[in-house]
Amino acid sequence: MFKCNVCGIVLNEKPAVCPKCGAKEFTGLSQEAAALYTKSRETDILYIKAIKAAAKLQSLCDKGIELNLDPNCVSAFTKIKAAAYLTEQMSKAELISHAAKGKF
Repeated sequence: MFKCNVCGIVLNEKPAVCPKCGAKEFTGLSQEAAALYTKSRETDILYIKAIKAAAKLQSLCDKGIELNLDPNCVSAFTKIKAAAYLTEQMSKAELISHAAKGKF
């Protein structure tokens, strides 16, 4: 893997010029750094999937709340929705953290 010295994009193969910024300067990543980058990318994909699942769960809970079967059901759906929202926000925060560290 190679990282552009100007914009920081990481590519599997060294191109003649950076497809993002046009620079011609790249640094080869060590085996350890490439492995960490790959794990980070896989983790980010999992967070994205968690965000989508949490959003879907919140929508399902809204439907359950709207049905208003009884107070216990509404309470359960409300708590589940809050937990799903927290999951979504924590996942987003981790993605932002990864981006700030250049781990994406």
